[in-house]
Amino acid sequence: MAILNKIKELAGFETKEKVNSEAELERAECPDNNTRIIAIASGKGGVGKTNFTVNLGLSLQKNGHQTLIIDADFGMANADLVLGITPIYNLGHIIKGKCTFQEAIVAGPNNMHILPGTSGSEELINMSSIAIKRLLATSDYIENKYDFVLLDIGAGIHNDVLNFIRSADESIIILTPEPTSIMDAYSLIKIMQQKGCSHQIHFVVNQVDSMQEGELVAKKITKAVSQYLKLDIKKIGIIPFDKKLRRAVKIQQPVLLASPHTISSLKILEIADYIIEGKKTNRSRGMKGFIYRMVGLFNQ
Repeated sequence: MAILNKIKELAGFETKEKVNSEAELERAECPDNNTRIIAIASGKGGVGKTNFTVNLGLSLQKNGHQTLIIDADFGMANADLVLGITPIYNLGHIIKGKCTFQEAIVAGPNNMHILPGTSGSEELINMSSIAIKRLLATSDYIENKYDFVLLDIGAGIHNDVLNFIRSADESIIILTPEPTSIMDAYSLIKIMQQKGCSHQIHFVVNQVDSMQEGELVAKKITKAVSQYLKLDIKKIGIIPFDKKLRRAVKIQQPVLLASPHTISSLKILEIADYIIEGKKTNRSRGMKGFIYRMVGLFNQ
């Protein structure tokens, strides 16, 4: 646990007591902050998670909230592909000191910002004190610059996914009406609970044939999670299958820009409104708190 105490010291937290367990890491005191960190994940791939993340980011930006998307999918980083962007640097370059945060950032539509992901978790596991300081210095800039940070996390239940989710202020799980997607979303939520994730879990039912189908799926997973896991998860949106969204994907343009009045765009705007309202009342640890927890978890 020496790495946890080093992070705590570098982050400027109190060091009177040693951090000797993950439970103590969970209770670390981080000041309230205006930057809200939201993890967007899924139990399986192919549910439209990255498209949702990009369009949600644009919706928040459209409402006057400066937004940063961090591509945290180590295996299939592709937020830049959705936007038709070719990045030069990524998170790994920042950690290694090969570029600054500002140099790695790519400006997307409507001045939404994207930080391309690193190719693997090794950089986070093997970070030196100097690298940690770089990230903590970056956190000050992020907290002054951004209202929301959206983490586009890889699908599944492996440790990289869980560490990013647990470090965030809240999470949004994306699922579809397919039985495998529902089961995998339930499994992800179950593992999150077992790993001590204590923040609010939201979910979105994507690619439904009708709103009625979406409501049935929402009731099914809400009931299962309540009955077997004793958790209260919140549905924050249902997005119908939309041919215009698929067309937008093919031309590497977010549907919110390609077809702003189509049903999927309108539903994502509604979800953005919900998140903006939640930001007014929910506590955030900010980017420094996120980095502190993330590095600690990756080094356990």
